Formats: sequence, C-alpha cells, structure tokens
Amino acid sequence: MNVLVVGESEADELALRLLIAGIVGEPTTCPSGPSLRWRSRGLGVVYKSLESILYYAMWKTDAEGLAILFDSDVASVAC
Repeated sequence: MNVLVVGESEADELALRLLIAGIVGEPTTCPSGPSLRWRSRGLGVVYKSLESILYYAMWKTDAEGLAILFDSDVASVAC
C-alpha cells in the first residue's frame, strides 16, 4: 500500500509508517513522485501548508493514502 507519510521528523514518519502497517496488516511503501521537502514546526505551519500537501499527494504521486503527524509544541526533533 502506497502511503504518503508527512511528519515533523524522519523518526516521526517511520513510527507512523510502522503503526499504519500494523493496523492495515501489510507493509507500507513510499509513493513514487518528486520528493516532498516539508518539515513542520507545529500546528500553525501544518494549517498553512495543508493545501500544498494535499495537492502534492493528489496530483504529484501515486499515493493511496495520506497520513500527517504533528504536535502542538514548537520544538522539533532532529535525526
């Protein structure tokens, strides 16, 4: 299953991808398409970027699903 996972860090994206795979019962793969260079720093940035993320997921990839993970604090985790 092709799932576009967008998060504040690569660690967040990996954790969410594993959670989705556990729920769905099959491994998830990254959709093909151009790279999405996006890292949020909290809820406000997600709201501002949501339209472009949705456009990217719909028209620029072959994703079957979209998962966005963020929290409401301003701290970000660097990997």
